[in-house]
Amino acid sequence: MPNPEKRYAKGARRREELLNAALEVLAEQGIAGLTHRAVTERAGCPFTSVSYFFGTIDQLAVEAIQLIAENLNTHLEALAQRFEGGRASPAEVAAEFSKLLTTYSQALELARYEVLLHAVRSPSQSDALAGIVRSMEHVAEVALRSAGARRPAAGARAFAALAEGLNLYHLVGPRADDVEAASAAFRALFIAFAMDDQEHSAWEEHLKAKPSVNRSG
Repeated sequence: MPNPEKRYAKGARRREELLNAALEVLAEQGIAGLTHRAVTERAGCPFTSVSYFFGTIDQLAVEAIQLIAENLNTHLEALAQRFEGGRASPAEVAAEFSKLLTTYSQALELARYEVLLHAVRSPSQSDALAGIVRSMEHVAEVALRSAGARRPAAGARAFAALAEGLNLYHLVGPRADDVEAASAAFRALFIAFAMDDQEHSAWEEHLKAKPSVNRSG
């Protein structure tokens, strides 16, 4: 008589193989390339495996996206806990955020951006990705508050957006100094949210002023 535990373990491994294969296909071919055949051939599984374990290819896509979200959110929440209740210098916050550029493999990040664009038109897929945005903003707010920023909540979304933008740039055209440049960008952004109300107002007025023209010579 077959051992139920062994059968379950085998099924769990097969399911994981299909999810990993789906992530690879998403990264290489995009959402349009995510088909039963592409996934099962990559995983080395029978053609019917997707239907058996996930029901539909769309459900496989949703669970693959959730896996991406869970992996990234776990890292982000661990980062938030490191800053929670402590004191971190702006330079330390900038350094930690800049490391996000190299935290995950290029294939995983490509898959995430691919489904991120597709999710705009697919509510079932956008929920998991929205969780990444919330986690990114949460860790940014915690880090900014820990570093002494006067307006951490206001700066959180800007920090999260900068992190995503720099990450995308790194994927499209990686450079050797990307991490260093990202750290400098985060330090510069921190200054804007570290200013008190008076300093912030003064700079607002300064930015509204027309530049003086040097007519000499």
